[in-house]
Amino acid sequence: MKKTKLEEKRSEAKITIVQLVLKLKELLNCSNLTNLGKVIFDYEQGNNVKFSDELWGAISKILNCSVADIKE
Repeated sequence: MKKTKLEEKRSEAKITIVQLVLKLKELLNCSNLTNLGKVIFDYEQGNNVKFSDELWGAISKILNCSVADIKE
């Protein structure tokens, strides 16, 4: 069965999200996804979590946008 354009975009988005999560896990030196979740939660709560330039660069590459766009 042929996928519609919307279905193709959803598949691409799912792959992009998985790539982003795995790259975040790697760059934040998290041993597992639970630890990654804790880091993200701390960041959202305003705790002192600093993302490196390498991490911001990886995020922007995966999302195909500039670092400035992400930080806004």
